[in-house]
Amino acid sequence: MDGSMFYHLIIVIIAEILMACHVECFNESYLTPESLLVKHLMTNYDSNVRPVKNAEKPTVVTMDISLNQIVDVSERHQTIVTAVWLRFAWDDYFLKWNESEFGGVKIVHLQPTDVWIPDITLYTSITGQFYETDKFRLRVTSDGNIHWYIPTRFISTCKMEVQNFPYDIQICKLKFGSWGFSGLELDLRCKTDSADLASYESNGEWDVMSVNAERHSILYNCCPEPYIDVTYYIKIKRKPLYYTFNVILPCMFIMLISPFSFLVSPGCGERIQLSVTLVLSLTVFMLFVAEQLPVQSEILPLVGQYFTVAMLALTISNVSSIISVQFYHRGSNNDKLPRVLKLMAIKMAHLVCLADRFGDVIDSTGGSNDADEQVDVKLERYDPKLLKGDHSTKRSQRYNETRDLDIVGVYPSLAQCNKVPLQERGT
Repeated sequence: MDGSMFYHLIIVIIAEILMACHVECFNESYLTPESLLVKHLMTNYDSNVRPVKNAEKPTVVTMDISLNQIVDVSERHQTIVTAVWLRFAWDDYFLKWNESEFGGVKIVHLQPTDVWIPDITLYTSITGQFYETDKFRLRVTSDGNIHWYIPTRFISTCKMEVQNFPYDIQICKLKFGSWGFSGLELDLRCKTDSADLASYESNGEWDVMSVNAERHSILYNCCPEPYIDVTYYIKIKRKPLYYTFNVILPCMFIMLISPFSFLVSPGCGERIQLSVTLVLSLTVFMLFVAEQLPVQSEILPLVGQYFTVAMLALTISNVSSIISVQFYHRGSNNDKLPRVLKLMAIKMAHLVCLADRFGDVIDSTGGSNDADEQVDVKLERYDPKLLKGDHSTKRSQRYNETRDLDIVGVYPSLAQCNKVPLQERGT
């Protein structure tokens, strides 16, 4: 009886095996050649193993990029946002087949998670990863060649050279390389020596001059093996029209207005108000430019030097206006002007008139009161209030008495400035 049960058990097992084979053959009869091919390729495939027959040889990966757009360039944060299309290609020894055995299928598309892919990353990236790369399938041909095209966006670092802002040229680097495989395991190469710009969309602020590629083999301190990277140098030039018309030209106009503030009468209160308004206006433009530039102390941009000189000139102009207004009101109160300021005024007058240097009378008197009186007489000669006729009778009489003495007896060179003969002045 035990023997009959054993035979029955063997018959049941054989029947189940036959039924399973029948179901499997029935299912395969409804599969397409491409499905059968994918199933064949994925059988015993390990995505963690480099797809090479000889493990001592590196996997050769070629890459190139197509620059689609420069999304943003931040000078302050020293970053650049680019939209690019990445193109990778390599050979997989384990993904080859005979086209005739699978209905003439030449190409299949596989998920990146199902096969081995190079761990190429952007070294200069801020985020440290590609965007949604798992969505895009790999294109595999019958000879084992794989092409992987990835549209993505990068946020990478870009050291800004702002010395010539806003007429500057920047060079930003996109450095690609394997993070885990050394150059002995993965040989990264650039397909061409420049990026593809056929699909590039222009940017409103920047012009792309060139995008060149270079391959480097670098030895790092951490590892004895060389690591290979492919670096793309994006050379861009700023379009200066916006900053020229909104920053540079308005600041130049402010500087041109500044000298004309001295044409306003010192007795008019709007003179100082005009000077202060010019300083505040320039400050607004300085703050606007400061927000665009990075916070760094390595170099002072030319536009920063321009604003510094302009602010210094406006400050001197403002201080000069305040001093002139103060002197104006002091003269109206009949306050005596300090002797040092008198001498400075006379010296400046001679410099403006291109006359010979003078001062012999004052030097010879040794700073006596007579010299002070002579200087007082000289300055009263050019008192604007006396010329207007709103002076007192005593002051007018003193002016008429000293009119013939002012230049002839004290500073003859002023007569030459006024181009009046001394003989006529004496008569």
